[in-house]
Amino acid sequence: MRIEKECVIAAPREDVWELVSDPTTWPAFMYGITRFERQGDVERGCGARFSMRMRVGSAEVGGLIEIVEFDEPGDLAWTSVTGIDQRGRWRLRESDDGGTKVTLRLSYDAPGGLLGAVTDRVAAPTVSRNLERTLQNLRRELEGGDVGVSDGGKSLPGKVVYELGSVKVLVDAGVVRPIRPDRLVKFVQVMSRFGRSPAAGVIMHATRYPDAPMIVDEVGTLSFGEVDRRTNALAHAFADAGLVEGDAMAIMCRNHRGFIESTVALSKLGVDSLYL
Repeated sequence: MRIEKECVIAAPREDVWELVSDPTTWPAFMYGITRFERQGDVERGCGARFSMRMRVGSAEVGGLIEIVEFDEPGDLAWTSVTGIDQRGRWRLRESDDGGTKVTLRLSYDAPGGLLGAVTDRVAAPTVSRNLERTLQNLRRELEGGDVGVSDGGKSLPGKVVYELGSVKVLVDAGVVRPIRPDRLVKFVQVMSRFGRSPAAGVIMHATRYPDAPMIVDEVGTLSFGEVDRRTNALAHAFADAGLVEGDAMAIMCRNHRGFIESTVALSKLGVDSLYL
C-alpha cells in the first residue's frame, strides 16, 4: 500500500529541510509516532538507523529503519531493516510563491497474502490521517499559529462512521459476512475500543460463535467463548502485575494455547507483544 500527502508551507526550503532532515526531531511533529530512538553510531545522513514505532488503531507497527537517500535540501528517504516492510520519503521543492511544497510518502506491506492485503486496506485510512496531521503539525511548527491540527481524538459518531468504513472493507473482502444490524453495532463498538487487533477478533467471534472451536492443541479444544473468558482473567493478572497500555511484553513459548492467549490478553490491555 502506498499513501502520499502534500502541502505548501510558507517557509524557505532550507528551513523545512532543517527539521525533516534530522530524524530525532520527527517525534515532535510526526503524528502517531510512539517510540523513536537512534541506533548505531551514524547520527545523520545515509546509513543512520532508528527504531521507530507508529500507532495504527490499537496496534504499534514499525521496526528498525535506515536512511538510504539524503540529498539536501530536497530528498530524504528511508527503508525498513526489520519489522513491518516500509519505505518512506520526504520531498521538498520550491513553490511558485516562494514557499516550499512538501511531499510525504509512505509505502508499507503487511505479510500474509490475502489477509495481509486486507490488513493494508483497513489500515490505510488511519495511516492517511497520520500523514495529513504530520504535515499540518510541520506547517504549524514553521508558520506558527493554528492550522487546524487535530488532537487525534474522535467523537463517538466520528468513530462509528470511521469503523463502519472499516467493516465495509472487511465485508467486501469476504472476511466478514453480512450480519444483523444489532450485531453490526456491537462489532463497531468493539472495533472502536480495540481497533483491528487480536482482542477485537476474539471478542467478536465469542459474541457470534461462543461455542465454536478456536484452539486445538495437545491438551484439548477451547471455544471462542472460553478463550475470551480466559484471556480476560489473564489480562487482569497482567494488569495486577503492573502492565499498562503502551508497555511491551516478551513472549517465548511453544505453539500452543498459552502463546495465543498471552497475545490476546496483552492486546486487550493495549500492551505490545514481542515474540521471542
